[in-house]
Formats: sequence, C-alpha cells, structure tokens
Amino acid sequence: DLVIQPSLSKDVLMQWLHRLRTYRFDEPTTLGKRLVSLEPSLQQRSLVIVLSDFHDPDALPALQLVSSRHECICLMFRDPAEDRLAGAGFFRAREVETGNEFLSHGRSILSTRERLVTAFKKASIDHFLIETGTPFLGAFRHFLRARGGLGRRNRA
Repeated sequence: DLVIQPSLSKDVLMQWLHRLRTYRFDEPTTLGKRLVSLEPSLQQRSLVIVLSDFHDPDALPALQLVSSRHECICLMFRDPAEDRLAGAGFFRAREVETGNEFLSHGRSILSTRERLVTAFKKASIDHFLIETGTPFLGAFRHFLRARGGLGRRNRA
C-alpha cells in the first residue's frame, strides 16, 4: 500500500519517486478512500494534484469534498483504446488492476468521461486530459501558464 505524507523536502520527494518505481500498479484503486483520509490532515489551504484515470466510483465525491476547502488539479489519464469502444455495443472486459471481469456498454465510457468533466467544471476543479502514448508536455505547460499559479479561485 503506497501511503505518502505531504512534504516539500527534496530527499522525501526522491524517496517517493523510488517507491513509485517499485509500486505494483495491479492493486485495486483506492483514490476515493485516500482523498477522504488526506483532507483532515491538510491544516491550511493547499494545492492537491490528483493523477488518475478516475475509474474509482468513490473518487469524484471525495474530490468534490477536498476541492471545497483546497485547490485541486486533476490530471486525467485516458487510454485511446477506450475511444474505440465508445459507441460500441456490449462487451466483456477485464480490469488490469484487479483482474475482475465485467460486462459494459460502449456508451458508458463516453458518458462517464462527460460526467467527470461536467463535475470538475461545476466544482471549479481544473483538469487536464493526458492520452497515454501521446506527447502532452507542451499542452500541459500551456495549461499551467493559463491557470496563472496558485490562488486561482481568489482572482477576479
């Protein structure tokens, strides 16, 4: 289980990077639970950056809770293979993280993404879409410049 306490120490950041390198990504998603446990530990207004595919159903409500007191940026990962499924009929698939098989419909992929983006906008949560396998650094720099730094909600 990867639990990291917030810190700005360079040594601690390097330890995090090492732990991320060796982390097993086939474990179940617990983003919602992590956000709920993180929120009370943040004593002052903070910038919370979330990197996720947002497939955890508990993630959005937890993120909305955190964003009510803190500034949040969501970096949303999307696999282009998901786009090919949009509009498809029923299909059987297996989650990489858990190995659980499920039955879904192609429309649910597109509606889930649209629902997330709408919820992010409604909660004033900045979000940036990262498509796996596609260069994104230039667009991400532009996104950060357009945000104008911390305290975005406090500006007119």
